[in-house]
Amino acid sequence: MNRIPKKKTLLLAFFLGIFFIPAKAQKILSVQKISLRAPADIKVDGKTTEWDNKFQAYNPANRIFYTLSNDDDNLYLTVASTNDGYCFSKILYGGITFTIQKGSKELKNIAITYPTVVKSLKGPIIDRDNALRGFVKFNDTTKSDVKKKRDSLVSIISEKLNDLFKEVKVEGIAETQEPLISIYNAEGIKLSAQYNNHLQYVYELAIPLKYLNSTIKNGEKLRYNIRLNGRPAMPGEVIYDDMYKSLGPDNMYVYTFTDLDGEYTLSKK
Repeated sequence: MNRIPKKKTLLLAFFLGIFFIPAKAQKILSVQKISLRAPADIKVDGKTTEWDNKFQAYNPANRIFYTLSNDDDNLYLTVASTNDGYCFSKILYGGITFTIQKGSKELKNIAITYPTVVKSLKGPIIDRDNALRGFVKFNDTTKSDVKKKRDSLVSIISEKLNDLFKEVKVEGIAETQEPLISIYNAEGIKLSAQYNNHLQYVYELAIPLKYLNSTIKNGEKLRYNIRLNGRPAMPGEVIYDDMYKSLGPDNMYVYTFTDLDGEYTLSKK
C-alpha cells in the first residue's frame, strides 16, 4: 500500500497546530440567514477591517466563517478559515468554489473557483523550522520581538500565496473567453486573499450583479453553494479506501470535499 509521503508540504499551517475560533463563534448560525448591505468602504483586499473582523456565519463542517453581502453593483463573499492549519491546507490544495444556481435548466450555473490547483508544487511556502521559530509564544504579542517575527512571517506567506495563485476559474459567465482568467480581469470579477495575524486565510470575492440579472429579477432569492474541494492526490500518490479510514478526522477533512447550501436575497437601500 502506498502511503502519503512524509515530506514538507506547501503549507505552513500543517506545522502549527493552533486552532482559533472567536468566542462568539458558538452564537452565530452555521448558514447565513439575513440580507446584508455591504459597507460603503468595502474593499476586495483580503482584509476584514470594514466588517470589524466579524462574520455572519460559522460553518463547523467546513471550518469556515463567511459573510455574503451586496451593494448596487456587486455581490460579495468574504470567507475566513479557522487557523487549525487543516482548513488552510484544504483551501490551498483544492480551492473554494462559490456557485450561484441559475434556477433554470437552460441557464448554466455561475461558479467561481479560487485558488486554482497549481500543477507542480515546488517546495514549501516556508519551512517548518522558520514557522515554528516565528510563532513561538504566538499569543504573547506584548513582546515586540515575537510580534515582529509573526508579522514578518505573515507578510512573507501572503506575498508567496499571491505569487502562486494568479488565476481564477470561471464558469457560467458568457463574457469570459477562457475557463481560467487573471485575477486582474476585464470582466469586473474581483478577488483577493491574504494570510492574517490570527493565522487565518481570508478570501474576498466580488461578482458584478449584471451577471446575475436572470436570477435576481423580481426579488428572487439566490441559491448558492460554498464548496471546499479538498486536496487531490499528488503525482505518484495513490490513496485507497482503507487509507482514508486511517487518516483520522482532520486529514480526512483535508482530502475530501465539504460544502454548504444557502439562500440569499439582495439587500436594498
